[in-house]
Order: sequence, then structure tokens, then C-alpha cells
Amino acid sequence: MSGINPKRVAVFICVMAVIAIFISTAEDVREQQKAAVVAQQRQAMENETVARKAAQDAAAEQVRAAAERARVAQEEAAKVAKAAQDAEIARANAIQEEAERHAQFLAQYLNSSLPQKTGNKTVAIAVASETGTLNSAVADAIAVRFKKEPVQIISSLFKPAFVADGLFQEILNGSGGPFAKLDLMNSLDGAVLARQDVHYAQNPSLQNVISATMQLKVAVVPVSGQSDGKTWTFTAYGPGFTKEVARQTAEERLIKQITTDTNMSLDAIPSNH
Repeated sequence: MSGINPKRVAVFICVMAVIAIFISTAEDVREQQKAAVVAQQRQAMENETVARKAAQDAAAEQVRAAAERARVAQEEAAKVAKAAQDAEIARANAIQEEAERHAQFLAQYLNSSLPQKTGNKTVAIAVASETGTLNSAVADAIAVRFKKEPVQIISSLFKPAFVADGLFQEILNGSGGPFAKLDLMNSLDGAVLARQDVHYAQNPSLQNVISATMQLKVAVVPVSGQSDGKTWTFTAYGPGFTKEVARQTAEERLIKQITTDTNMSLDAIPSNH
């Protein structure tokens, strides 16, 4: 057996070293490639996760934005509905308040609602005394006088404020406004309005007897307020030792004249119904 050749051994060792280096290098490359693939896969997964999260976030934002828009729209619709409801309530309250004010206004001047019409003319009567109050005794006498005619007479429709607040005089001046304000245009055909005046005189030659001169001017007025201007005047005298007695006597005589009168007429009042 020949001895080992050192050169061959050296070559062999070098070759083996080269092979080992090549194998190691190839292994490192494979590991690097494998690591690169893993890194790429991980990066792809991370990118996919980020993209998925971004898509989810975008979808969630769209849902949130849509929900916010829906909430705002709902709030706006609720505001509009509430505003409409408040406006309707305010309008109803205003109508109710106006109705109450009007009812109070009517109650201030009218005693009650009008009776059911009978088909004839409906006429109200009001007599203002010299003191600015309503004189029911004379009004009743006028009612008795006109009951002889086919007419529905109301002698107690008006309250004292009708005279005191000037509505009585306003009608005598030719205005139909008070009839409209009092909702009487469709209930009445007209009114008989009379104003009473009294003057007193004392006669020393007759033991200071007081003489009362009472005058009553009567006008027939349609609800339009436009009358023919025709009036009737009644005058009566009454003696007494006091003004009260003299006035009472004069009024009793005046009432008698009215109830026996044949001149007054309601022809100036057309029938509106």
C-alpha cells in the first residue's frame, strides 16, 4: 500500500470544503428564499388585513354617516312636525280665545240668545231713559203696541251697556255696525229704538207743584242701519209735589199714548228671512 499523497489530500479537502460551502450557500439561499416567501405571505396577509379593516372601517363610516343623516333628518322632521303642531295648537288657542272674547263681548250687551224665528219680522226694542239707562216699562209698552202686527217682538234683548257704551246712539246715527258686531244681522230684521227726555218746571202759584214734561222720540231702524229717517214723538205731562211723582205720572200717561197709538209702523224694516 502506497502512502497518502499529501497533495491529493489537500485537493480532496479543498473540494470537500468547496462542496460544503456550496451546500451551505445553497441552504442559506433556500432559507432566504423561504424567509422571503414567508415575509411576502405575511406582508400579503397584513396588507389584506389592513385592506379588509379599511373596507370595514369605510363601510362602518358609511353606515354611521347614513345613520347620522337619518337621525338629523328624523330630528328635522320631528322639529317640522312639532312646529306644525305648535302652530295648530296656537291657532286653535287663538280661535278659542277669540271665541271667548267674542262671547264675553256679546254677554256684555245681550241678555240672551234670540228665540227661534217664526217666519215674521223679528224686531228688538230698546228705550234709553234720560239718565242713559234702559227703560223696560216703556219698551214693554212699545212691544204691546206692535204685537198687533204680524211681527216677532223682543223687548229685553239688550243690556244697559248697549246704551251706556254708545251702541244705541251709533245705530240711531245710521250705522248698522253694532248689529254686525253683535251677530244680529241674520237674527233680527230691525229694531225700534226710542230715547226719553224729561224736563221739570215748578209752579209757585200752585203750591210749588212740579210739572214733568216727558218726550219720547221713536225710530224704526233696519239691521242695515239705513232707515228712512222717519220718527214719531210722544209728549206727556205729569204733576207732582216731587220730581219722582211728577215723572211717574208723566210716564204712565206716555205709556197710555203708546199703547193706543195707530201711527207708528214697521214698514221701514224689510224682512231679511
